[in-house]
Amino acid sequence: MPQDGTAMYSHLRTPRAAAVAGIVFSILLVIIFWVFRSTVPADPLDPGAWLAYDSGRVALG
Repeated sequence: MPQDGTAMYSHLRTPRAAAVAGIVFSILLVIIFWVFRSTVPADPLDPGAWLAYDSGRVALG
């Protein structure tokens, strides 16, 4: 049994796929928040006129 605890775990490494997945997830999350923010008006109590005007941006399909 080694005296130094770090030598025992020196072979463990984080996979690059996990790093890439984290970066892709972060980018997608920022894009989703940006789309939500650009679609909904700043004033949530605004009457539904923005729905009729920007209906193409609000529709998902």
